[in-house]
Amino acid sequence: MDVLFDAETFAPNERAVAYKAACSAATAPHTVRFLTPAEQIRARISAVVLDADVTLLRDETSGVVHKREGRQLHSEGRDYVLLGLHEGGSGWYEHPAAVRPLHSNELFLIDTNGQYRTHRSRYGGARLLQIDRARLGVSVETVRRADNRLAGSPLYGIMRDHLVSLSSRASDITDRAALAALAEATAHLVRGLLTTAVTEQGRQVRETMQDHLLDRIRLYVRLHACDPGLGAARIATEHAISVRKLFQLWQSQPVPLAETIMQLRLDAGQRRLTAQPHLPVAAIAHACGFTSPSHFARRFREAFGCTPVQWRQRSCAHP
Repeated sequence: MDVLFDAETFAPNERAVAYKAACSAATAPHTVRFLTPAEQIRARISAVVLDADVTLLRDETSGVVHKREGRQLHSEGRDYVLLGLHEGGSGWYEHPAAVRPLHSNELFLIDTNGQYRTHRSRYGGARLLQIDRARLGVSVETVRRADNRLAGSPLYGIMRDHLVSLSSRASDITDRAALAALAEATAHLVRGLLTTAVTEQGRQVRETMQDHLLDRIRLYVRLHACDPGLGAARIATEHAISVRKLFQLWQSQPVPLAETIMQLRLDAGQRRLTAQPHLPVAAIAHACGFTSPSHFARRFREAFGCTPVQWRQRSCAHP
């Protein structure tokens, strides 16, 4: 992830002001107050931009309070929704409709243009998805109603796992088309989380889950394509469906599942050959999920008309 802010690069008396500026620039104007002396302030913000509407953030700080109220409510920023996963540092979250504690490994939701207050008493962090509300296609009322009901959504666990996986893997993806697909699938999943959280009819919940299942599977395949053990059985198990059901769902896709996985591995290998010119081809083959360098070389030649070594030589000769 790209580092947007690191308190260690500022003098102690500059850290709080610089951190507040970084936070307000990323979302909407609000107040930040650290609970530790200036020389003890620790703060770091890192990010991966998936597309113009969807950004993945990691925020790690010592004890801190964020609040947006009063005149700040008349100074609107872009209409973002923040979906966060709290990680350590006991605290609480308040908005006009509720006050609730923040527990580790729990999701929370913030309307960045609304009134809110978060309080973290000691060092901790959060993984955050920042998404333009227009991209989600949901109302402000849906966002505010969903906050207290997130845990009741059947997509809650899936969304939480997805956010953790994104934080671990998204920075490894450099292909713009892949990032755009990841952003679209992520926005689709967040939309499903919010709408199922506020929907009371079981039938509508099941239909929403079904609509998002293929998107979740496609996203899972893209994120785990370079895992050597990835295959139909594992994908089906991870999504609590049968292999037969998996293939039925995948029939709507233009490329068969096994070929999709192979192409993703080959694309990853092709990028690494150029980006890591000193890494042995055998190491790249292993990192991209191939069982042997010879298997990688054979499939690479079939796909691109040359060996991995030849591809690297051409890329280095014409950067």
